[in-house]
Amino acid sequence: MKQRLVNFLALMAYWCGIDALFYKLNRKAKRIITFHNVLPNGLFKRDLTNGVSDSETSFRSIIREVGKRFPYSVDIEDSGSVTITFDDGFLNQYEVAGRILQEEGDIPAIIFAAGDVLDNRIPTNVIVVDRLLHWTAYAPSGEYDFPYCKERKIILSEHNRGKIWMKYIRPAYIADSDGRGANVMGTLDAQYAMDRILDALPAEYRRLRLTGISSAQAEELRRRGWKIGWHTKSHYPLSSLRESEKRLEIAPPDGFKDVVFSYPYGETLSVDAEAIEIAQECGYPCAVSNLPTENYLTGKYFLPRMALPYDKYRLHFRLSGLESYIKTRKLLPVAY
Repeated sequence: MKQRLVNFLALMAYWCGIDALFYKLNRKAKRIITFHNVLPNGLFKRDLTNGVSDSETSFRSIIREVGKRFPYSVDIEDSGSVTITFDDGFLNQYEVAGRILQEEGDIPAIIFAAGDVLDNRIPTNVIVVDRLLHWTAYAPSGEYDFPYCKERKIILSEHNRGKIWMKYIRPAYIADSDGRGANVMGTLDAQYAMDRILDALPAEYRRLRLTGISSAQAEELRRRGWKIGWHTKSHYPLSSLRESEKRLEIAPPDGFKDVVFSYPYGETLSVDAEAIEIAQECGYPCAVSNLPTENYLTGKYFLPRMALPYDKYRLHFRLSGLESYIKTRKLLPVAY
């Protein structure tokens, strides 16, 4: 019912000109759009493994619709343009999204690459959080030992994968700072092998979704006007780490200095004040989060991004800032 109401409000706001009004009211606010994976239509499945992700069709539609309202640039300080960003650095961002953006007018974007994703060509070596997501999504239904919760077990069914992830597996992953989640993955893998899950997936999916861009591909994108930013080494929640570990994760390698930084996950649960301070000390010009604008923290070292829906009316409802205003009674933040 709530979703139907939002859809109705978005439709009415579009045709009654309320969206247009809020575009004017928020003209000084910078829109930074967040994407993760863009997969061929035949390989895309909206499930636990592909949150904030799109098919080729939905991605192209979003790019065209936003382009009717704003030009594109990679200048975070330019409030008159929209900046497209991708997190993690998976190969589909170069091969699929990169091709679409070139076809749509050679649009540049920013890829925030995690060190453990960059140059990885082996799907089974994908970062731990993606291994855990795929295990949760595709392991057979049934009961599994899980010593990281009070019940000491989890029961997977076809209809509770998201709940099991949020209530049990994700909290255990965040708590496993010593192993960066590897201990949790090992417990599950011993009961149903991750290799079996990945082997059952299409080879092209494994290649595009579970391997990373190469350093050579990153350099090619830079020559096309893209920027490649740092996204930490292991993509582990920073708030779970000691100060010295945070510094090792956040400090930019050569080639990533002076480019915007992206926190992994980018939510207040995984990014604390110490991590924000370290990002500033590392000399980044600014840093982005994955929080929606209504949860915006002040300052250019925790800039908000928004993920856009495929539906045209919902897209403008969010992009104009009207959706955020209804929730917070505030206009979109202006960081510069």
